[in-house]
Amino acid sequence: AFLITSPDATGFFVQRRRNMLQVKNITKTFGDKTVLDNVSFSLNHEVVGLVGKNGAGKSTLFEIINGTILPDSGTIDHEK
Repeated sequence: AFLITSPDATGFFVQRRRNMLQVKNITKTFGDKTVLDNVSFSLNHEVVGLVGKNGAGKSTLFEIINGTILPDSGTIDHEK
C-alpha cells in the first residue's frame, strides 16, 4: 500500500493507505464454462507471477484488469 495525503471531512489532512490494484470477486464465464470464479486479491508494490494450465483464465484475468473485456461480476480498482 502507499500513503495518500488528503483532507478529511473536517479539513484536516490525513494519510490513508491504498492498494495499487484491488480485484474483488471477479467472475467470468464463456458459454457454460466458468473461467474465473470470485477471484479476489490486492497488490501493492510486489512483483508476482501468475501460473496455471492452459484455459485456466490467466489471460482472461489480465484482459479484465486492463479493461479489454468486462467481467460478469466483480470490480477492479486501479490506483491512479
